[in-house]
Amino acid sequence: MAKIRWACAPFLGLLAALLALDLPIAAQSAPNPRNRVAKVVDDRITVARQLDIHPLARPEYDEGEASLDTRMERMVLVLAPGAEQ
Repeated sequence: MAKIRWACAPFLGLLAALLALDLPIAAQSAPNPRNRVAKVVDDRITVARQLDIHPLARPEYDEGEASLDTRMERMVLVLAPGAEQ
């Protein structure tokens, strides 16, 4: 078992060296994405989106306004990247 472990050591060392050398190159070659936020975000301005409501979100299940310390779990916001990204 020890022979197998030592036989893999040169390969693992080479792999680690290649990965370490590749990281700075990958970080430098990534282009800076254009900032798509055109103005300051105002949380007081909201938009009601159509057809994005869960089928069980009906008036008969409404329990009123949630308190501010209520954790919203399993919430997912999916945004599509721009063409240049």
